[in-house]
Amino acid sequence: MVPFGPSGCTVGLDPTVGIQPLGVGCSCSAAFGKAKTDCSRVDETDTRTHSGQKDALEAMAAHSTAFHSIQGQRRCPPSHRNGRWTCLKSNASFYQMDEGVMRGGARPRRIVLIRHGESEGNVDEFRYTHTADWKIGLSSKGIQQAKETGVKLREMIGSSAPVFFYISPYKRSRLTFREIQAAFEPSRIRGVREEVRLREQDFGNFQKREEVIKAKEERHRFGRFFYRFPNGESGADVYDRVTGFRDTFLRDMEKGRFTEDTNVVICTHGITLRTFLMRWFGWTVETFEQLYNPDNCEMVIMERCKSGRYALSYESCHVLGCPHEIIQDMAWHSRASLDEQYPGPSELLSPKDLM
Repeated sequence: MVPFGPSGCTVGLDPTVGIQPLGVGCSCSAAFGKAKTDCSRVDETDTRTHSGQKDALEAMAAHSTAFHSIQGQRRCPPSHRNGRWTCLKSNASFYQMDEGVMRGGARPRRIVLIRHGESEGNVDEFRYTHTADWKIGLSSKGIQQAKETGVKLREMIGSSAPVFFYISPYKRSRLTFREIQAAFEPSRIRGVREEVRLREQDFGNFQKREEVIKAKEERHRFGRFFYRFPNGESGADVYDRVTGFRDTFLRDMEKGRFTEDTNVVICTHGITLRTFLMRWFGWTVETFEQLYNPDNCEMVIMERCKSGRYALSYESCHVLGCPHEIIQDMAWHSRASLDEQYPGPSELLSPKDLM
């Protein structure tokens, strides 16, 4: 996790603890400065006309002051300074404390993200020309991969810890879940939720292979995150709906749906998995562009640290091709307490020294 993006915007905050970026841009300070100036020009005598506007502008001016205070401390992201900011209740606020999660129910022991097993479409791309994407099933190899992943998952979490599943409604994801859950006794499965926001990126309806190949070549030149497929979605569209799922997930934590030993398993698709991590950790678009999909049925593991935050395991960072700065950051968070000050990536030891 990199503390600041190339534009100077804050990134890399864990949504279960502390402050969340709601949209920091380089022009914000100028805009808020203007709001502060405009606030002084409001006619205080015409309360019926201007009182609401004045209150709003004064609130923006207050947030401008808070923002400039933050600017002077940019070396450490806000969540690492003290983790105790209160919610700024305004559309103009930059950060939001997920206080309900802090006060509410337990956080799961692990969050395990799994890409579906090898699909019929992975084997034969012509399948998409006559079969709807959401109806594409698993190959025989994909079924075996899912069975093996279920065994590995059971061995990793132990013989008694409960499991909760969120799954994409696409057939290949549901079949992957079916084989994984077979490795567990029914009493250990605390819940299963089919979650439509975890579906695959939409590449169009019945896909013409030549057009999809051309579009993917164009995406490579344009950028994977912002390129929108004709009649389909961009990576940014997937990010938006994954953000909605993340909020639901956090509310499930707040409501006490999980116990501290619960392992949450998310069966989904490659780009959905990566955008979930991007949203969770606040990674930049540039970081997203460096990552790649895990192999079919490969597990990406987020461990709950002693601070209460989550960090990717060392192996999962390499599965995704994370840059060295993120590997360093995850290694530090896996050992740090909530009140420890983040030293910044340039001052961290080699990740191997921290493991």
